[in-house]
Amino acid sequence: MPPALLRPATPHDLPAITRLIGQAFGPYRVLIGRDPAPIKADHAAHVARREVEVLQAEAGLIAVLIHYADGADWHLDTVAVDPAHAGAGHGKRLIAHAEARARAEGCARITLYTNEKMRANRVMYPRLGYAETGRSITDGFARIHYAKPN
Repeated sequence: MPPALLRPATPHDLPAITRLIGQAFGPYRVLIGRDPAPIKADHAAHVARREVEVLQAEAGLIAVLIHYADGADWHLDTVAVDPAHAGAGHGKRLIAHAEARARAEGCARITLYTNEKMRANRVMYPRLGYAETGRSITDGFARIHYAKPN
């Protein structure tokens, strides 16, 4: 099977993007007590601003990356992998791609945040070189902020 193709998302991809993000973040509903923020995000607006890339396999989309410039920083907004394809390194591939894009755009650092209840992310991001920079409550979500020098 050929490797998944990383490509910019198009408006045609919106139903698959919404479905995939719902599948990836849906299990956190019980833990957080409501839909996680990525499920409620305006995916159409992100696609229109060209902030979304997808991993396309023969069977369809298997992962979604939302990332963009945020002042001097590059913001890693959402990394979502179809649960049927989890554990194959797709998430790390997308993060590495976002980091390379940040370098190409001349951004000084990469920022992101995760919900404090998403323990796996709290372990993974420091392993990838991200350091906690603060905590906040935004729209009722308890978030941990991370950054990595570029």
